[in-house]
Amino acid sequence: MKWRVLKGLCMLLIVLSCKHTEIIEKSQGYEISAAFEGQKKSTLVKRDIAYSPQWQNSIDFEGTTYVPLTTDKRISSFTSDNIKYSLDGNIWLKGKRNSNEWKFSIVTVLPNDVDNNKESGILLSEDWKTGKLSYKGYIGDKLFSPKNYVLKMKSRADINLKAVGSVQCKMLLREVCAGSGSDERCNRWFVRVCEDAEEDGNIETPNDEAGDGGGGSPGGGNSGDTNTPPIIPPKKNAVETFNSEIDDTNLLDCMKGVLGALKTLPGNTVADIIKKFSGELPGYRLSFEQKFIGGDAGLGQTAWVDNVIKNGYVTINFNSNRDVIQNATDVAVAATMLHESVHAYLYAYYKDDPTSATADYPELFRKFIVKKSGINSNTTQHNVMAKIFIDDIAASLIEYGKVEGHNMDDSFYKDLAWKGLTETDAFKSLNDIDKKRIINTIYAEQYGVERESTKRKGNKLGC
Repeated sequence: MKWRVLKGLCMLLIVLSCKHTEIIEKSQGYEISAAFEGQKKSTLVKRDIAYSPQWQNSIDFEGTTYVPLTTDKRISSFTSDNIKYSLDGNIWLKGKRNSNEWKFSIVTVLPNDVDNNKESGILLSEDWKTGKLSYKGYIGDKLFSPKNYVLKMKSRADINLKAVGSVQCKMLLREVCAGSGSDERCNRWFVRVCEDAEEDGNIETPNDEAGDGGGGSPGGGNSGDTNTPPIIPPKKNAVETFNSEIDDTNLLDCMKGVLGALKTLPGNTVADIIKKFSGELPGYRLSFEQKFIGGDAGLGQTAWVDNVIKNGYVTINFNSNRDVIQNATDVAVAATMLHESVHAYLYAYYKDDPTSATADYPELFRKFIVKKSGINSNTTQHNVMAKIFIDDIAASLIEYGKVEGHNMDDSFYKDLAWKGLTETDAFKSLNDIDKKRIINTIYAEQYGVERESTKRKGNKLGC
């Protein structure tokens, strides 16, 4: 009996301890977010970029809180070799509490080598209140003052010294873009940033030559935060980069969630589909937008590709005509997005051939399949290749369905994967029963039209 009572008391203490910890964590999270909101109103800096902290992904490191920031504009920087790279995932809010006051700054990670972010680079810091810029260097997991950073970098024969810059100050090229497609506007400018003596007092000093962060200077300059915070982003592969640069700013809000999911399906993303189809990732970026086409002509236009590449973007438009989209399901829109992404690739591939570039998707698809399979191939081989591609689209839709919690058979997704290619020879080679079932499935998911008892199965987006 005593044992049971003691066991019960222990369990109660554990539960209360967990609850107490949870309350403290929530309280701390509220405190920093409330402090930042207060300082947003008192800052002396007029910023044309809106920063949104992702509080749920905060990292506490050596008494400092780091919060990833998203922005309302696309921000890029350049390496010393003039290689442009996106700063998406590289911008953080740094918050540190001193007594009863919080100090905030925007920290931007600028690696020397975008193929090896963690090796070395600088952390650009902008004081939230004053806008004052300063920087620290990082090599691996250690931070250094600007002067010592240069000394360390010069001792590393494997580092391109052009990336080091001057000891006292750096000139950093930045680019900020807003809008997309034909409406995209970009500005570039150089930012001059110098070392901050106040900041340098807490990191490795020029007197420390014993290694990457080892030892310490006689004056005690090692007393502060000498370790690189865990905010250096891992290297993005080409697929991740392509997906992250897809612009949905002007896409219908009801469709943004579908595109967001398609960008994150392992091995089945938008970029993966293009690569499986073509064998490569293109040099352009994708933009998804909305445009209105009314009348009878609009009823047959679900989505299309603009026959122009502007500012490096190929634009895919969705018809905002309610007669076209009001009954569309998420899986129908997902299928269209995947197919139109390939359509965009085909347009870019044939853009220097005026006749081909203006052809519709099924015709461009047929032409590319013939070219890819070889001039001596036959119709059967073309159809086999087309069906392999349909299986790839279906695989992405199946994974999308799992993420969204759908409970449909794989055969449903394989039928829907033909959406957009029902005019191809490959589709026409199917038997009549299969063709009818596929067409009925497409009509049910796109327009909510039930044919021969074929009911809608996806989630109506309500656009």
